[in-house]
Amino acid sequence: MANDEPSTITCTVAGFRAVSGLAPSSTWKLISQGKLETITIGRRRLIVVASWRRLVAEQQAAGPGDARRNDNVAPLGGRRSLAPQPTLDPKAPQQRKRGRPRKIPPIGPGA
Repeated sequence: MANDEPSTITCTVAGFRAVSGLAPSSTWKLISQGKLETITIGRRRLIVVASWRRLVAEQQAAGPGDARRNDNVAPLGGRRSLAPQPTLDPKAPQQRKRGRPRKIPPIGPGA
């Protein structure tokens, strides 16, 4: 007789982080968003493992998403970079890469 039910119903937040591999901030964010169900017994907060399994199943069903955090990265399947490509004009002044910027002499009266 096969039992598909997990033997663990709940686990502590620290135990959940160890099993799931999520960072503490990600774990608490999922809890605050209501994506992970928790119960409190006394002062101890326990995560319902079924809610984690449900969240994983939803993520798998949704498929891979766009993980970009800003607009500096090209969309999936697009060009490598959205930034304008530099021109290779030998007469163009070279920009300084690092370090302290050069002092610019003051311009105008009283300089």
